[in-house]
Amino acid sequence: MNRDRIEMMNDRLKNSKPQLDTERAKLVTEAYAKFATYTPVLRRAHAFAYILDNMEANMQDGELIVGSQTKRVRGVPVFPEFGAKWVIDEIDMFPVRGTDPIVVPAETKAELLPILESWGENTFDIQSTAALDDYVLKAQDCGVLSVGARTTGMGHISPDYPSILPVGLKGIIARSKEMIEKTQVLTPEDSRKIDFWNANIISCEAVIRFAHKFSDQAAKLAEAETDPKRKAELLKIADVCSNVPENEPRDFWEALQFVWFLQLTIQIEDNGHSIAVGRLDQNLYPYYKKSVIEGDMAAEDAEELLAALYIKCTEMLKLRDSFDSLGFAAYPMWQQMAIGGLTRDGKDATNELTYAVFNAWDLVKTVQPTMALRVNDNTPKELMDVALGMVQKGYAIPAFYNDNMIANALKNKGATEEDSRDWTIHGCVEPYVQGKTDGRPNVGYINAAKCIELVLNNGYDPVAKCEMGLKTGDPDTFTSVKDFEEALHKQIVHFVKVMCEAYTKVCAMHALYVPKGYASALVTDCIGRGKSLEEGGALYNSSGVFLVAMANGADCLEAIDYVVFQEKMMKASEFNEILHNNYEGNERLRNIILNKVDKYGNDKERVDGYANRMIRAYNAEMVKYRDSRGGTYENCILSTSFNVLQGKTIGATPDGRLAGEPVSDNASPMVGRDVTSPTATIKSVASIDQCDCNNGALFNIKFDPNIVQGEEGKEILRNVIQSYFDMDGEHIQINVVDAGTLEAAQESPEDYKNLLVRVAGYSAYFIELDREVQNNIIGRTAHKNVGCGCC
Repeated sequence: MNRDRIEMMNDRLKNSKPQLDTERAKLVTEAYAKFATYTPVLRRAHAFAYILDNMEANMQDGELIVGSQTKRVRGVPVFPEFGAKWVIDEIDMFPVRGTDPIVVPAETKAELLPILESWGENTFDIQSTAALDDYVLKAQDCGVLSVGARTTGMGHISPDYPSILPVGLKGIIARSKEMIEKTQVLTPEDSRKIDFWNANIISCEAVIRFAHKFSDQAAKLAEAETDPKRKAELLKIADVCSNVPENEPRDFWEALQFVWFLQLTIQIEDNGHSIAVGRLDQNLYPYYKKSVIEGDMAAEDAEELLAALYIKCTEMLKLRDSFDSLGFAAYPMWQQMAIGGLTRDGKDATNELTYAVFNAWDLVKTVQPTMALRVNDNTPKELMDVALGMVQKGYAIPAFYNDNMIANALKNKGATEEDSRDWTIHGCVEPYVQGKTDGRPNVGYINAAKCIELVLNNGYDPVAKCEMGLKTGDPDTFTSVKDFEEALHKQIVHFVKVMCEAYTKVCAMHALYVPKGYASALVTDCIGRGKSLEEGGALYNSSGVFLVAMANGADCLEAIDYVVFQEKMMKASEFNEILHNNYEGNERLRNIILNKVDKYGNDKERVDGYANRMIRAYNAEMVKYRDSRGGTYENCILSTSFNVLQGKTIGATPDGRLAGEPVSDNASPMVGRDVTSPTATIKSVASIDQCDCNNGALFNIKFDPNIVQGEEGKEILRNVIQSYFDMDGEHIQINVVDAGTLEAAQESPEDYKNLLVRVAGYSAYFIELDREVQNNIIGRTAHKNVGCGCC
């Protein structure tokens, strides 16, 4: 292992600012003109091939795993087919915006603007937005919902590595050719399938040529290299890239390069995020065994290769508009890696590579790939000790997942017994069968706190000053909190319907305008069905619908009950007037609400019950709908950093939250309100029937470092996780950091480049977060007392 090289590459990554790049935008624009008369799936395939054939084969000094989106270390490509006008409108803001700034050199802007202008309104975002009615767009402007996937591809897949690795892309090409040969074209549907299979072939052949370019480039560099050791590495890279991903890997190095080439090229084809690395310790173990256990590769050299892969994953970036950059702060790509768990036949899946994955991460401490540790009764204590040790150090990695609960949920959704054990995470916390699922947890977000505001104002938005939602009645006529709760559920159900129907339109348009021939070839069983992912070619299809501010919704109902009905302090309209004035002159009332009224997150049955029933109402409406592929809509309690963005659209709320402040994140309590104990907090979150959240429920919890150090601290963390999973919790992620450290990082960011925090199903470098998101994380309760039964 060359630790100096790993340190050099890691420093190069972390010291490089994201910078806009024009190469892909230029090439795809040329390709769309060149192949304008082709059917959409063939035009996309030829455009993808044209891009790969004409991209430079850039390699950075010292690299072992090669291939990049752009010629820069953290270059940001542009996908004008998904959106051009918004890039033109915001390009001057990219370098100076508070969230996820991007450098735009003058020469880049000068080259890019004419390219973008040439697209006019022929971009997917404009076409899909035009398909939505004014009410949906107005609801989004008000912050009560969002409709996703209009400026981006769908993403949220994992290649079927167990099927692909043994045959390489050559095997995929052969299968598509076989399907063409045995299909007689008698109908338009037959012709469409032929186009799709040809798109598979065109795309995979282009990826093979792309890999060969790196083989040639490495061989060329080797000729000029004077250092014998580096010369040997370059010749090895040339040999690796001459074989994969065309053929099955011959060793562990080739297996990692195979994975990276697929990871990279999927992103070059389409700008959807959440392309999962999948079960790397399972998928690549045969190659690790051959090279390390049975061969002559040193274990530490294998870890160096893994670390090189992590650096490449962290280089991956995506251009987002100002709205999405606020909702998804710190450049996340959600390249999830599921570690451990069970094999397809139900045995413990832990192996030597499982431990190597963690050892390699400790070398570089990157934010990608995001690591998901699958935990069950057979998980070795040694593996948990490694993972908990990383948490104790404040790395905010890995996240922990309830293996048994998720497997049962997947079976309930139709997966076979074997498939249900072979799951990975796509996105933040959404579990899917590896390589066989097109999971789309990007439908949109419904804001429960905004729905409370609409109930209090009988279908009027006092912030946007417009009619919005249902007229649920004059709150002064409500006789109990039950009337408020029913009105809240009506508003939520109404917006679930609006959002799902809108997203179904967008979903259908993806199949018509931007089908993916390449990514579809990598997911089972698009080739067998002759359908792209967008048409429903995967074995399992679903779309995820998110709920934001669940904790605020529950806390608000409890506060309304206390103020209006229990203590009869005032009428609902009088309370609402205080909210309109942001509690000004009523600080005593706000202090009573904040300090005396029960809050979600403290194991209070009544307030937790509001959250549970809210989810059930949400779920009961959502399951009525199907997306354009026939896929189910599934509930996920998840906010990413939309809780900060959507908080800006809401005035003061009955729970004591002030106007414009962030709302609660994910399934966690509102910041600072889980004051009893970690056990009380996990009981509250687990009280939600997470079978009603079959697309995941993201739970953040934070501990003061002084409480969870040493072996005793490790046992505290172990017991918290196990207790939560015993209550059928799906996921838990733990930050071990004190507010003082985070505040110091705000003041001297240059001294805290490696400080990691967990945001929402992903980790981020704290200093790359927007100030508001930083403050929201600082505000999370750092549990300091563990005087409880299970901890």
